[in-house]
Amino acid sequence: MNTLNLQGRSKEFVDFYNFADEYRRKHGGIFDFKSSKSVKADSCLSAGYFDESTKRIVVALNHKKHEETFVHEFCHFMQFIEQTPAYVNCQDDFWWEMEKNKWGIYTWDSMFSTIALEHDCEKRAIHFGRKYNIFNIKKYAQGMNAYMYFLQYVYMVNQWPQSTRLYDSSLPNIMPNKPLPLSTFKKIDMAMMKEYDKVFG
Repeated sequence: MNTLNLQGRSKEFVDFYNFADEYRRKHGGIFDFKSSKSVKADSCLSAGYFDESTKRIVVALNHKKHEETFVHEFCHFMQFIEQTPAYVNCQDDFWWEMEKNKWGIYTWDSMFSTIALEHDCEKRAIHFGRKYNIFNIKKYAQGMNAYMYFLQYVYMVNQWPQSTRLYDSSLPNIMPNKPLPLSTFKKIDMAMMKEYDKVFG
């Protein structure tokens, strides 16, 4: 397990980190910071993930948005500890179907439950971002919206493209700078999927 060097970081981020560290100690969580640009959860590359079986929050430190990723993954940890409806009701069927290359319309409900989980997580992250003033809320909201559409794209193509590429692309820039409601993502936006295919296809 690698720890985070707080030297040179903003007071605002350090304040949030101290809050998060106290919370994770209380609930038996683990912070694991990797000296890499991405980390792998199962077969999926991303900037970070939360593993409920070990209560580990894993973050790729060399990713340019690792502080935002840390906040996001910490929020997943909170969802797990609180057993929020979005967390409890999230189905993971589509992950296993994707691994087996067996994909069908019936997996959409599973995918949408994941979108609902991530949407709730991102709203929590925005709350902390605003409370601690640790990132640009409008920019984060654009990234949030882009990530929700990314999950639609995952469903459409039956694979998980490296999600770290999402934030290096122009896709967040075409998103609204306020969080879109969850209902927006209930129906797949095919025009938006074409924009994603230009980046990931």
